[in-house]
Amino acid sequence: MTAAPPGQYPFAEGFQLRVVALALVDRLFYARHERELDPAYFTAPYAGDLVRVVAEFHAAHRAVPSRELFVELVADAAKSRGLKPAVADGWRAAAEKVAAVPASDVGYVREKLLQWTRKQVLSVTAMRLASMYEDADRTGAGPDVDEIQRVMTDAVALCADRQGGYLD
Repeated sequence: MTAAPPGQYPFAEGFQLRVVALALVDRLFYARHERELDPAYFTAPYAGDLVRVVAEFHAAHRAVPSRELFVELVADAAKSRGLKPAVADGWRAAAEKVAAVPASDVGYVREKLLQWTRKQVLSVTAMRLASMYEDADRTGAGPDVDEIQRVMTDAVALCADRQGGYLD
């Protein structure tokens, strides 16, 4: 992994395309972890655009497309958005790479993505708590223990999946 700004994946392009494939192969994953698949997190060329196509389909149908349909949807999206031929070809090539990812790869990808998500949640929580203590110190008021507890409880909830297991 490479260094990346907070809120962006530190993963290489090939791994980011595998993250998109994860959304297609594990049909429940997208529904449960939609916020971790924010197109803004992707830095690899076309990957964020591909996730946006999945998100649009999911919003309309409450399901993710099959791999074959995904490639068609990407081609249609590129055409409807009036992309230049070179960009449309890039979208299509990336979509074909995503569709070709073997299902056996997704377990590893899921674990790495959720590990990254957990680190992001902990980092943001630490910054919020530090800010709260600095504000309390600056104003002379003691820290709001109830607010601190709420922030920490929210962080634990974000790190837990829907079955109560933790994302790490």
